[in-house]
Amino acid sequence: MKISYSWLKNFVDLKRYSAPELADLLTMNFAEVDGIKTLGDDLIFDLKILPDRASDCLSHYGVARELAALTKLKVKSLKFKVKESKKINIKDLIEVENQNPEICKRYISRVILDVKVGASPKWLKERLESLGQKSINNVVDATNYVMLELGQPMHIFDFDKIKNMQVKSEKSMPTGRQVKAQSEISKIIIRKAKVGEKITTLDNQEIELNEDILVIVGSDTPNSKLQIPSSILAIAGIKGGKKAEIDQNTKNIILESANFSAEAIRKASKLTGIRTESSARFSADLDPNLAGIAIERLASLLVQIAGGEAVSGKIDIYPRKVMSAKVAVSLNDVISLLGEKISEKEFLSIFKQLNFKVEKIYQEKELMKLARKFIGRPYKYGASTSQDAPETFDCSSFVQYLYWQIGIEIPRISVEQFLFARSIEKKDLKIGDLAFRKGGRPYFYKETPRGIGHVGVYIGKGRVVHASGDKKKVIEEKLETFCKKDFRGFGRIADLGDEAFVIEIPTYRRDIRMKADIIEEIGRIYGYQNIKSKLPEGILMLPQRNDEIFWENLSKNALVSTGFTEVYNYSFIGGKDLKAGFIIPENILELQNYISDDKRYLRPSLIFGFLRNIEENFRYFNETRIFEVGKIFTLNAKEKISERKFIGGAISLKGKRNSAKAEEFYELKATVDLLMQKLGVPEFWYDDYQATPEIIEGKIWHHLRLAEIKIGDETFGFIGEINPNVIGNYDIDGRVAMFEIDFEKLACLANEDFIYSPISKFPAIERDLAILTPINVKVDDVLNVLENIGGQLLINTDLFDVYEGDNIQEGKKSLAFHLIFQSRERTLSDKEVDEILAEIIVALSEEGWEIRR
Repeated sequence: MKISYSWLKNFVDLKRYSAPELADLLTMNFAEVDGIKTLGDDLIFDLKILPDRASDCLSHYGVARELAALTKLKVKSLKFKVKESKKINIKDLIEVENQNPEICKRYISRVILDVKVGASPKWLKERLESLGQKSINNVVDATNYVMLELGQPMHIFDFDKIKNMQVKSEKSMPTGRQVKAQSEISKIIIRKAKVGEKITTLDNQEIELNEDILVIVGSDTPNSKLQIPSSILAIAGIKGGKKAEIDQNTKNIILESANFSAEAIRKASKLTGIRTESSARFSADLDPNLAGIAIERLASLLVQIAGGEAVSGKIDIYPRKVMSAKVAVSLNDVISLLGEKISEKEFLSIFKQLNFKVEKIYQEKELMKLARKFIGRPYKYGASTSQDAPETFDCSSFVQYLYWQIGIEIPRISVEQFLFARSIEKKDLKIGDLAFRKGGRPYFYKETPRGIGHVGVYIGKGRVVHASGDKKKVIEEKLETFCKKDFRGFGRIADLGDEAFVIEIPTYRRDIRMKADIIEEIGRIYGYQNIKSKLPEGILMLPQRNDEIFWENLSKNALVSTGFTEVYNYSFIGGKDLKAGFIIPENILELQNYISDDKRYLRPSLIFGFLRNIEENFRYFNETRIFEVGKIFTLNAKEKISERKFIGGAISLKGKRNSAKAEEFYELKATVDLLMQKLGVPEFWYDDYQATPEIIEGKIWHHLRLAEIKIGDETFGFIGEINPNVIGNYDIDGRVAMFEIDFEKLACLANEDFIYSPISKFPAIERDLAILTPINVKVDDVLNVLENIGGQLLINTDLFDVYEGDNIQEGKKSLAFHLIFQSRERTLSDKEVDEILAEIIVALSEEGWEIRR
């Protein structure tokens, strides 16, 4: 926001500070100054006002107020006096009806007669133009000026374009004006637009409206038998319309100053596609009390620069007045959060600078004193804490008001106070604790099936004060009497300290609502740079190890070390995935409130996420090696939802879909072997796949290239290739091998105790061996023969090639192994190794397998 230095000086005496000094002060303690521009005799600051301060600082007065607090200077108070005509009252001219008080929180109107629309004074025009505002005429410029000065957007309507009476100056009455009514009083209505209604805005845009948009309507003869239709004058809080536009012929005007719900204005601004200075400010949640100050300022300015005379009175519809919030803070609270000891004198000085009222109290004594003070006050069911108190109460507003006065905010109704409070026993009662009964109009929540509908406050010595619906007033009675009928329990809102400062927060500070906010203000004004740095004090202890997280991190590191990349996928899949995997939807968990079809079901496997990852990665890369640790969701035998953590991985090589080699499968198998080794999992093995409830139904896996991963007789995972028919439903040109392991079972089997085995100092001898076997022979069967015959001297056996195709008989495959022989005690000779290799060849031949020469 652009801020004029000369304008700021209208409110605060800043002579002793240079522009760079002010810029540093603002940047360090309030809002960053993005730049300073010289414009004639003035300086323009470009401030970045943060969203939490937009409600009170998108104005010159708001920034001036901050500077006054930071520099310990006084800010000029806002007092405006409007000279009014005693001949005419506003109620004789217009009537206002607010049909949506939950959106339009306050609406004020004033009327000024016989204004002269023309060019703005030079000083006003220059000030607006220096801030990027185009001058239109003196009446419109005045609204923009006050908005930039105080932060309150306002609007002005041409009265003669919406009224049904004429205003004439009577020559026979030189001392005043006289109004002759020709029909009924003009009416302004604040309501929601109707579907299909349209408005032409001041910039000639035609906007179609709907029921989510609040509008200001001028109703011609609203009660007349003529039934002339209503005219939409403006989109509330956003933009005015052409119907009552100010022009050179305007003589009589209606001033509007209102406060609208921030949420409603944001929504309407988005729906209409219109964002204005007005909508930006209302979207920041302005103080409703500002509307009253601003309309007085605007009226006085208009009379000054446009002439005319304000009629007597104003219409002010303010159904729920906003009161100052109160928060209790102790000096110990400040120390515990800021880490700086601030004296009481400094503490009080800071709040004086901020214009916050402070009262030092003893919370227990103050609450007890107030409770007794209000004995006899009348009871009214539904009495508002902010509007009716302290004149009338109901039981829960009485309790809320008492706590409000000692700086503690609690819920409004008794059942929520019950849930908010900490349950205590009768023997532990202290002053300020609450006692609850069922009451005459109980609330039945899930947590309160017996109902809560009445509350009283304990004031010590076995006495309770409460607003009684039966007695129709606030009464004091014995605790036993109170608890005799439908008693529900005791609760403690807070441990009331001996001494506290109750801070009354001005209504314009919408960003401060709790103790931490107050302490943050103290730190800001005190200066964070003035807080001495020191090392934190405390005992550092190692946290208890979470085994699941430990093994998860170890697993991730093991897979990353082999060239895999971790992925994070949604826990949801869609109808396309089920169709691709030939899965019946009835067997999958469906969400009741899914946001889109591709996130309709909870995933029963990690497979679908991997397939989408590979499809996407193949657009940029020729190979994909990925893994994930995540939850899957299935129905167990008892039809209950089972949520389990799985670890899975996938390998796919682009362009190898029709390759005779199963490179992906064997590489993935080696990866699983390494993972098990890193986790210290005891003897595991691969078995033929047998259908079990552990695997999702359908035809996802290749029926000939799938194995179960077992320890003993228990299956805890699968490894295999994905069915080509499934891959065909994705844009993947290649085979896909995957594994899935139940990580919760795996973590239970993992072991970090390893037996150290020194590396042999004697050289190794290597041999390669190619074996021709039937296609259905498992690699494990061949490995068993090799390792049994090779004995302890065969320290490693690697399968480095599997081939099916040209030069190989149909129904056969070639397995190529790399054998490493080594002794820990001596150097092996070639003759010794050749003899072992000959024994291996004999054993392989006995199995009916052929050695390729």
